[in-house]
Amino acid sequence: MLVGTSRIDITPGYTTDLSGYGGREQPALGVRHQIFMRAAVFEANGNRLAVLSAEILEYPRPLVEEIRRRVATELDTPVEHVCFSVTHTHYAPAVIPMYGGGRVCERFQQEVMDHACRAAKEALRSLAPMRLKRGKATLDIASNRRNPGGTPCDDTVQVLAAFGSDDQPRLMMVLYACHPVCLSPADRRVSGDFCGVACSVLEAKHEGCTTLFLNGCAGDINPRKEYRFSPEGMERAGRRMADAVLGIEFENVRGEELAGKAARVELPYERLESGRIRRELDEIENLGELDDAWRAKRAWLQCMRTWSYPDSMPVAMQLLRLGELQWLTLSGEVLWGIRLQIVAERPDLWIAAYCNGGHGYISTGPAQEEGGYEPDSSNWYFQRPPLVRGTGEMLGEAAITFTAATGSSTNGA
Repeated sequence: MLVGTSRIDITPGYTTDLSGYGGREQPALGVRHQIFMRAAVFEANGNRLAVLSAEILEYPRPLVEEIRRRVATELDTPVEHVCFSVTHTHYAPAVIPMYGGGRVCERFQQEVMDHACRAAKEALRSLAPMRLKRGKATLDIASNRRNPGGTPCDDTVQVLAAFGSDDQPRLMMVLYACHPVCLSPADRRVSGDFCGVACSVLEAKHEGCTTLFLNGCAGDINPRKEYRFSPEGMERAGRRMADAVLGIEFENVRGEELAGKAARVELPYERLESGRIRRELDEIENLGELDDAWRAKRAWLQCMRTWSYPDSMPVAMQLLRLGELQWLTLSGEVLWGIRLQIVAERPDLWIAAYCNGGHGYISTGPAQEEGGYEPDSSNWYFQRPPLVRGTGEMLGEAAITFTAATGSSTNGA
Protein backbone atom coordinates (compact mmCIF):
# COMPACT_ATOMS: atom_id res chain seq x y z
CA MET A 1 0.00 0.00 0.00
CA LEU A 2 1.12 3.57 -0.72
CA VAL A 3 0.74 6.16 2.04
CA GLY A 4 1.47 9.88 1.97
CA THR A 5 1.28 12.47 4.73
CA SER A 6 1.56 16.20 5.31
CA ARG A 7 1.47 18.71 8.14
CA ILE A 8 0.69 22.39 7.58
CA ASP A 9 0.89 25.18 10.15
CA ILE A 10 -2.51 26.93 10.16
CA THR A 11 -1.82 29.34 13.04
CA PRO A 12 -3.13 32.75 11.95
CA GLY A 13 -0.63 35.59 11.88
CA TYR A 14 -3.35 38.04 12.87
CA THR A 15 -5.73 38.53 15.79
CA THR A 16 -8.97 36.55 16.01
CA ASP A 17 -11.61 35.66 18.57
CA LEU A 18 -11.51 32.11 19.92
CA SER A 19 -14.15 29.36 19.77
CA GLY A 20 -15.11 27.04 22.59
CA TYR A 21 -16.62 28.99 25.46
CA GLY A 22 -19.54 31.39 25.80
CA GLY A 23 -18.73 34.55 27.69
CA ARG A 24 -14.95 34.32 27.36
CA GLU A 25 -13.23 37.68 27.00
CA GLN A 26 -12.07 38.24 23.45
CA PRO A 27 -9.96 38.42 21.32
CA ALA A 28 -7.03 36.00 21.57
CA LEU A 29 -3.96 37.41 23.29
CA GLY A 30 -1.36 35.37 21.44
CA VAL A 31 -0.20 31.85 20.63
CA ARG A 32 0.67 29.20 23.20
CA HIS A 33 1.17 26.47 20.58
CA GLN A 34 1.10 26.44 16.81
CA ILE A 35 -1.95 24.64 15.40
CA PHE A 36 -1.87 22.37 12.36
CA MET A 37 -3.77 20.72 9.55
CA ARG A 38 -2.57 17.16 9.06
CA ALA A 39 -3.46 14.81 6.22
CA ALA A 40 -3.00 11.16 5.30
CA VAL A 41 -3.63 9.73 1.83
CA PHE A 42 -3.78 5.99 1.16
CA GLU A 43 -3.57 4.33 -2.28
CA ALA A 44 -4.00 0.66 -3.21
CA ASN A 45 -5.38 -1.23 -6.20
CA GLY A 46 -6.28 1.99 -8.02
CA ASN A 47 -8.26 3.42 -5.07
CA ARG A 48 -7.46 6.41 -2.90
CA LEU A 49 -8.71 7.43 0.54
CA ALA A 50 -7.91 10.56 2.56
CA VAL A 51 -8.24 11.57 6.21
CA LEU A 52 -7.62 15.14 7.34
CA SER A 53 -7.42 16.42 10.92
CA ALA A 54 -7.59 20.14 11.77
CA GLU A 55 -6.79 21.63 15.16
CA ILE A 56 -9.96 23.68 15.43
CA LEU A 57 -13.21 23.42 17.43
CA GLU A 58 -15.66 22.64 14.64
CA TYR A 59 -16.33 23.57 11.02
CA PRO A 60 -19.70 24.33 9.40
CA ARG A 61 -21.25 21.42 7.52
CA PRO A 62 -21.69 23.25 4.16
CA LEU A 63 -18.02 24.29 4.17
CA VAL A 64 -16.94 20.76 5.10
CA GLU A 65 -18.84 19.45 2.10
CA GLU A 66 -17.01 21.93 -0.11
CA ILE A 67 -13.65 20.84 1.35
CA ARG A 68 -14.44 17.20 0.72
CA ARG A 69 -15.49 17.90 -2.87
CA ARG A 70 -12.34 19.88 -3.57
CA VAL A 71 -10.06 17.30 -1.95
CA ALA A 72 -11.83 14.48 -3.81
CA THR A 73 -11.20 16.31 -7.09
CA GLU A 74 -7.52 16.83 -6.25
CA LEU A 75 -7.12 13.14 -5.44
CA ASP A 76 -9.37 11.83 -8.23
CA THR A 77 -11.39 9.81 -5.73
CA PRO A 78 -15.05 9.70 -4.62
CA VAL A 79 -16.20 12.19 -1.97
CA GLU A 80 -17.15 9.19 0.19
CA HIS A 81 -13.42 8.40 0.41
CA VAL A 82 -12.59 11.75 2.04
CA CYS A 83 -12.97 12.39 5.78
CA PHE A 84 -12.48 15.84 7.33
CA SER A 85 -12.15 15.77 11.11
CA VAL A 86 -11.43 18.32 13.83
CA THR A 87 -9.68 17.72 17.14
CA HIS A 88 -12.23 19.96 18.91
CA THR A 89 -9.68 22.15 20.70
CA HIS A 90 -11.39 25.03 22.52
CA TYR A 91 -8.47 27.38 21.89
CA ALA A 92 -8.50 27.97 18.13
CA PRO A 93 -9.94 30.81 16.00
CA ALA A 94 -13.72 31.04 15.84
CA VAL A 95 -15.12 29.47 12.67
CA ILE A 96 -18.67 28.48 13.71
CA PRO A 97 -21.53 30.67 14.94
CA MET A 98 -21.94 30.24 18.70
CA TYR A 99 -23.73 32.65 21.01
CA GLY A 100 -21.10 34.51 23.03
CA GLY A 101 -18.44 32.19 21.64
CA GLY A 102 -16.42 34.61 19.57
CA ARG A 103 -16.98 36.42 16.29
CA VAL A 104 -16.56 34.11 13.32
CA CYS A 105 -13.40 34.93 11.40
CA GLU A 106 -14.35 34.50 7.74
CA ARG A 107 -10.74 34.97 6.68
CA PHE A 108 -9.63 32.01 8.80
CA GLN A 109 -12.66 30.02 7.66
CA GLN A 110 -11.48 30.36 4.07
CA GLU A 111 -7.89 29.62 4.99
CA VAL A 112 -8.94 26.33 6.60
CA MET A 113 -10.44 25.29 3.28
CA ASP A 114 -7.31 26.27 1.37
CA HIS A 115 -5.06 24.56 3.93
CA ALA A 116 -7.05 21.33 3.60
CA CYS A 117 -6.62 21.23 -0.17
CA ARG A 118 -2.92 22.03 0.10
CA ALA A 119 -2.46 19.34 2.76
CA ALA A 120 -4.14 16.75 0.55
CA LYS A 121 -1.98 17.67 -2.45
CA GLU A 122 1.23 17.53 -0.43
CA ALA A 123 0.25 14.16 1.03
CA LEU A 124 -0.47 12.85 -2.47
CA ARG A 125 2.98 13.95 -3.67
CA SER A 126 4.65 12.08 -0.81
CA LEU A 127 3.07 8.66 -1.51
CA ALA A 128 5.48 5.83 -0.75
CA PRO A 129 5.20 2.08 -0.04
CA MET A 130 4.31 1.39 3.58
CA ARG A 131 2.84 -1.29 5.81
CA LEU A 132 -0.22 -0.59 7.92
CA LYS A 133 -0.15 -1.68 11.55
CA ARG A 134 -2.60 -1.28 14.41
CA GLY A 135 -2.37 -1.26 18.17
CA LYS A 136 -3.93 -0.05 21.39
CA ALA A 137 -2.94 0.87 24.91
CA THR A 138 -4.61 1.69 28.20
CA LEU A 139 -5.02 5.42 28.84
CA ASP A 140 -6.67 7.00 31.87
CA ILE A 141 -6.74 10.76 31.34
CA ALA A 142 -10.50 10.95 30.68
CA SER A 143 -13.53 11.21 32.97
CA ASN A 144 -17.28 11.28 32.36
CA ARG A 145 -18.34 14.78 33.40
CA ARG A 146 -21.97 13.82 33.93
CA ASN A 147 -21.30 11.14 36.55
CA PRO A 148 -19.68 11.55 40.00
CA GLY A 149 -17.53 8.46 39.49
CA GLY A 150 -16.29 9.67 36.12
CA THR A 151 -17.44 6.58 34.22
CA PRO A 152 -18.18 5.38 31.63
CA CYS A 153 -15.38 6.95 29.62
CA ASP A 154 -12.67 6.01 27.16
CA ASP A 155 -9.89 3.96 28.74
CA THR A 156 -8.14 2.87 25.53
CA VAL A 157 -6.16 4.80 22.93
CA GLN A 158 -6.21 3.14 19.49
CA VAL A 159 -3.60 3.79 16.82
CA LEU A 160 -3.39 3.05 13.10
CA ALA A 161 0.23 3.44 11.96
CA ALA A 162 2.06 3.23 8.65
CA PHE A 163 5.67 2.02 8.66
CA GLY A 164 8.24 2.65 5.94
CA SER A 165 10.83 0.27 4.52
CA ASP A 166 13.18 1.20 7.38
CA ASP A 167 10.53 -0.08 9.84
CA GLN A 168 10.03 3.43 11.24
CA PRO A 169 6.57 5.00 11.54
CA ARG A 170 5.69 7.63 8.97
CA LEU A 171 2.07 8.03 10.07
CA MET A 172 0.14 7.60 13.31
CA MET A 173 -3.61 8.11 13.49
CA VAL A 174 -4.48 8.35 17.17
CA LEU A 175 -8.08 7.79 18.31
CA TYR A 176 -9.24 8.70 21.82
CA ALA A 177 -12.39 10.28 23.24
CA CYS A 178 -11.80 13.33 25.42
CA HIS A 179 -12.68 17.03 25.25
CA PRO A 180 -9.55 19.16 24.69
CA VAL A 181 -10.33 21.50 27.60
CA CYS A 182 -7.27 21.15 29.83
CA LEU A 183 -6.68 24.89 29.82
CA SER A 184 -8.85 27.41 31.66
CA PRO A 185 -11.86 29.00 29.89
CA ALA A 186 -10.14 32.30 30.66
CA ASP A 187 -7.04 31.24 28.69
CA ARG A 188 -6.89 33.40 25.56
CA ARG A 189 -3.96 31.96 23.65
CA VAL A 190 -4.19 29.70 20.60
CA SER A 191 -3.44 26.05 21.40
CA GLY A 192 -4.20 22.52 20.25
CA ASP A 193 -4.54 21.53 23.94
CA PHE A 194 -3.44 18.09 25.21
CA CYS A 195 -3.96 16.30 21.89
CA GLY A 196 -1.82 18.91 20.13
CA VAL A 197 0.89 18.31 22.71
CA ALA A 198 0.67 14.54 22.18
CA CYS A 199 0.95 14.87 18.40
CA SER A 200 3.96 17.18 18.67
CA VAL A 201 5.72 14.86 21.14
CA LEU A 202 5.18 11.83 18.90
CA GLU A 203 6.37 13.72 15.82
CA ALA A 204 9.50 14.84 17.66
CA LYS A 205 10.17 11.27 18.82
CA HIS A 206 9.79 9.79 15.32
CA GLU A 207 11.43 12.05 12.77
CA GLY A 208 9.37 12.28 9.59
CA CYS A 209 6.22 10.88 11.23
CA THR A 210 2.95 12.80 10.90
CA THR A 211 0.50 12.23 13.76
CA LEU A 212 -3.23 12.82 13.27
CA PHE A 213 -5.53 12.98 16.29
CA LEU A 214 -9.14 11.90 15.81
CA ASN A 215 -11.50 12.49 18.71
CA GLY A 216 -14.00 9.82 19.71
CA CYS A 217 -17.51 10.09 21.15
CA ALA A 218 -16.40 12.67 23.70
CA GLY A 219 -19.65 14.62 24.10
CA ASP A 220 -19.68 13.98 27.86
CA ILE A 221 -15.98 13.19 28.37
CA ASN A 222 -13.51 15.69 29.90
CA PRO A 223 -9.93 15.34 31.10
CA ARG A 224 -9.66 14.22 34.72
CA LYS A 225 -9.42 17.06 37.23
CA GLU A 226 -5.67 16.67 37.74
CA TYR A 227 -5.21 17.67 34.08
CA ARG A 228 -7.59 20.66 34.12
CA PHE A 229 -7.22 24.43 34.19
CA SER A 230 -3.46 24.79 33.79
CA PRO A 231 -0.80 24.60 31.07
CA GLU A 232 1.09 22.13 33.28
CA GLY A 233 -1.91 19.80 33.45
CA MET A 234 -2.33 20.02 29.69
CA GLU A 235 1.32 19.11 29.14
CA ARG A 236 1.04 16.14 31.51
CA ALA A 237 -2.08 14.83 29.75
CA GLY A 238 -0.49 15.18 26.32
CA ARG A 239 2.72 13.47 27.35
CA ARG A 240 0.79 10.71 29.10
CA MET A 241 -1.04 10.02 25.83
CA ALA A 242 2.22 10.09 23.87
CA ASP A 243 3.87 7.70 26.34
CA ALA A 244 0.94 5.28 26.01
CA VAL A 245 1.26 5.33 22.21
CA LEU A 246 5.03 4.86 22.35
CA GLY A 247 4.54 1.70 24.43
CA ILE A 248 2.27 -0.01 21.89
CA GLU A 249 3.37 -3.27 20.28
CA PHE A 250 1.84 -2.99 16.82
CA GLU A 251 0.45 -5.83 14.73
CA ASN A 252 0.00 -5.91 10.97
CA VAL A 253 -3.27 -4.88 9.35
CA ARG A 254 -4.28 -7.62 6.95
CA GLY A 255 -5.47 -6.78 3.45
CA GLU A 256 -5.14 -3.71 1.26
CA GLU A 257 -8.74 -2.88 0.43
CA LEU A 258 -9.59 0.82 0.46
CA ALA A 259 -13.25 1.76 0.44
CA GLY A 260 -15.63 4.33 1.78
CA LYS A 261 -19.33 4.91 1.92
CA ALA A 262 -21.48 7.64 3.43
CA ALA A 263 -25.05 8.21 4.52
CA ARG A 264 -27.10 10.67 6.50
CA VAL A 265 -29.57 10.18 9.33
CA GLU A 266 -32.13 12.85 10.22
CA LEU A 267 -32.66 13.29 13.97
CA PRO A 268 -35.94 15.15 14.64
CA TYR A 269 -36.03 18.37 16.63
CA GLU A 270 -38.58 18.94 19.36
CA ARG A 271 -41.08 21.73 18.72
CA LEU A 272 -41.39 23.92 21.79
CA GLU A 273 -44.90 24.91 22.87
CA SER A 274 -45.43 28.68 22.47
CA GLY A 275 -46.85 29.04 25.98
CA ARG A 276 -43.70 27.51 27.48
CA ILE A 277 -41.51 29.90 25.49
CA ARG A 278 -43.53 32.89 26.64
CA ARG A 279 -43.47 31.82 30.31
CA GLU A 280 -39.72 31.20 30.31
CA LEU A 281 -39.06 34.55 28.63
CA ASP A 282 -41.16 36.30 31.28
CA GLU A 283 -39.21 34.54 34.03
CA ILE A 284 -35.91 35.67 32.54
CA GLU A 285 -37.04 39.27 32.12
CA ASN A 286 -38.00 39.34 35.80
CA LEU A 287 -34.49 38.34 36.88
CA GLY A 288 -33.05 41.81 36.39
CA GLU A 289 -29.33 41.81 35.58
CA LEU A 290 -28.44 38.65 33.63
CA ASP A 291 -25.25 36.61 33.47
CA ASP A 292 -23.89 35.12 30.23
CA ALA A 293 -25.93 31.91 30.50
CA TRP A 294 -29.24 33.69 31.05
CA ARG A 295 -28.54 36.07 28.19
CA ALA A 296 -27.85 33.07 25.96
CA LYS A 297 -31.11 31.43 27.02
CA ARG A 298 -33.09 34.61 26.40
CA ALA A 299 -31.63 34.91 22.88
CA TRP A 300 -32.37 31.23 22.31
CA LEU A 301 -36.02 31.54 23.38
CA GLN A 302 -36.45 34.54 21.11
CA CYS A 303 -35.12 32.46 18.21
CA MET A 304 -37.43 29.57 19.12
CA ARG A 305 -40.43 31.89 18.83
CA THR A 306 -39.81 32.22 15.09
CA TRP A 307 -38.96 28.53 14.38
CA SER A 308 -36.71 29.37 11.45
CA TYR A 309 -35.16 25.89 11.64
CA PRO A 310 -35.39 22.64 9.71
CA ASP A 311 -37.38 19.84 11.31
CA SER A 312 -34.32 17.68 11.94
CA MET A 313 -30.56 17.60 12.48
CA PRO A 314 -28.71 15.92 9.59
CA VAL A 315 -25.97 13.69 11.00
CA ALA A 316 -23.26 12.46 8.63
CA MET A 317 -22.12 8.85 8.88
CA GLN A 318 -19.12 7.48 7.01
CA LEU A 319 -17.53 4.04 6.95
CA LEU A 320 -13.90 3.85 5.86
CA ARG A 321 -12.19 0.53 5.21
CA LEU A 322 -8.41 0.28 5.34
CA GLY A 323 -7.57 -3.37 4.87
CA GLU A 324 -9.29 -5.31 7.65
CA LEU A 325 -9.85 -2.17 9.72
CA GLN A 326 -13.26 -0.47 9.60
CA TRP A 327 -13.55 3.09 10.84
CA LEU A 328 -16.98 4.63 11.49
CA THR A 329 -17.12 8.43 11.60
CA LEU A 330 -20.00 10.54 12.91
CA SER A 331 -20.61 14.27 12.75
CA GLY A 332 -21.33 16.37 15.82
CA GLU A 333 -20.66 15.89 19.53
CA VAL A 334 -21.75 12.33 20.29
CA LEU A 335 -22.13 11.11 23.88
CA TRP A 336 -20.11 8.07 24.96
CA GLY A 337 -23.23 5.99 25.63
CA ILE A 338 -24.06 6.02 21.92
CA ARG A 339 -20.64 4.55 21.19
CA LEU A 340 -21.31 1.82 23.76
CA GLN A 341 -24.59 1.03 22.01
CA ILE A 342 -22.85 0.65 18.64
CA VAL A 343 -19.88 -1.43 19.77
CA ALA A 344 -22.19 -3.78 21.68
CA GLU A 345 -23.28 -4.94 18.20
CA ARG A 346 -20.13 -4.05 16.25
CA PRO A 347 -17.10 -4.50 18.56
CA ASP A 348 -14.77 -4.51 15.55
CA LEU A 349 -15.45 -0.87 14.68
CA TRP A 350 -13.21 2.09 15.46
CA ILE A 351 -15.50 5.09 16.01
CA ALA A 352 -14.58 8.76 15.63
CA ALA A 353 -16.88 11.75 16.09
CA TYR A 354 -16.36 15.43 15.15
CA CYS A 355 -16.04 14.33 11.51
CA ASN A 356 -17.52 15.91 8.38
CA GLY A 357 -19.25 18.83 10.07
CA GLY A 358 -20.39 20.22 13.39
CA HIS A 359 -23.90 20.88 14.69
CA GLY A 360 -23.99 20.44 18.46
CA TYR A 361 -24.60 17.60 20.91
CA ILE A 362 -26.33 14.27 20.37
CA SER A 363 -27.36 12.86 23.75
CA THR A 364 -28.56 9.50 24.97
CA GLY A 365 -32.10 8.99 26.26
CA PRO A 366 -30.96 8.75 29.91
CA ALA A 367 -29.02 12.01 29.56
CA GLN A 368 -32.10 13.68 28.10
CA GLU A 369 -34.16 12.45 31.05
CA GLU A 370 -31.58 13.80 33.51
CA GLY A 371 -31.17 17.11 31.70
CA GLY A 372 -28.10 19.30 32.01
CA TYR A 373 -25.67 20.92 29.63
CA GLU A 374 -25.41 18.47 26.73
CA PRO A 375 -29.13 17.79 26.08
CA ASP A 376 -30.48 21.16 27.24
CA SER A 377 -28.45 24.30 27.90
CA SER A 378 -25.90 23.65 25.13
CA ASN A 379 -28.74 24.46 22.75
CA TRP A 380 -28.74 28.03 24.05
CA TYR A 381 -25.23 28.56 22.67
CA PHE A 382 -25.73 26.68 19.40
CA GLN A 383 -29.11 28.48 19.06
CA ARG A 384 -30.93 25.36 17.89
CA PRO A 385 -33.97 23.41 19.12
CA PRO A 386 -33.58 20.42 21.46
CA LEU A 387 -33.64 16.96 19.93
CA VAL A 388 -36.61 14.67 20.47
CA ARG A 389 -36.09 12.12 23.25
CA GLY A 390 -34.43 8.93 22.06
CA THR A 391 -32.68 10.43 19.03
CA GLY A 392 -29.26 9.32 20.30
CA GLU A 393 -30.42 5.70 20.31
CA MET A 394 -31.92 6.31 16.87
CA LEU A 395 -28.47 7.34 15.65
CA GLY A 396 -26.93 4.26 17.26
CA GLU A 397 -29.37 1.94 15.52
CA ALA A 398 -28.84 3.72 12.20
CA ALA A 399 -25.07 3.35 12.57
CA ILE A 400 -25.37 -0.38 13.34
CA THR A 401 -27.52 -0.91 10.25
CA PHE A 402 -25.29 1.28 8.09
CA THR A 403 -22.07 -0.50 9.03
CA ALA A 404 -23.63 -3.94 8.59
CA ALA A 405 -24.54 -3.24 4.96
CA THR A 406 -22.07 -4.20 2.24
CA GLY A 407 -20.81 -2.17 -0.67
CA SER A 408 -18.35 0.69 -1.12
CA SER A 409 -20.74 3.58 -1.73
CA THR A 410 -24.21 4.78 -0.79
CA ASN A 411 -26.01 8.08 -0.87
CA GLY A 412 -23.64 10.93 -0.07
CA ALA A 413 -23.55 12.63 3.31
